[in-house]
Amino acid sequence: MADEAKIKANGVLLPTPSDISVEIQDLDGDSVRPIATGVLRRNRIRSNMLKVTLTWNLKTFVDVVSILNAVTPTEFNVELYIPDHGIRGTKKMYAGNKKYNYIRTKTGLKVQSFSFALIEV
Repeated sequence: MADEAKIKANGVLLPTPSDISVEIQDLDGDSVRPIATGVLRRNRIRSNMLKVTLTWNLKTFVDVVSILNAVTPTEFNVELYIPDHGIRGTKKMYAGNKKYNYIRTKTGLKVQSFSFALIEV
């Protein structure tokens, strides 16, 4: 998984994530399910869109700043492993909502992990 974990966003090699979750999604418009038949008439607009959720277990906050700087633009190129093709490639993506998980310690709250999804444009 060494090569699969290498991700470059906007030309910046991101630190190796602690966890990578990949979804291949379809984008649907309004679908119709007539009452008479009950059969769904799906309105698929686009298929095989890549969504990669990355999570880092943090010891220091320094890496978060470099990651955020790389994924701040509205959209950017991401070089990564594309599992449904079995190759490394480049996709135009954007970063979804960022999430921080905190834990309580003796000295107060501490950031435990940081995550967000890279979503194909």
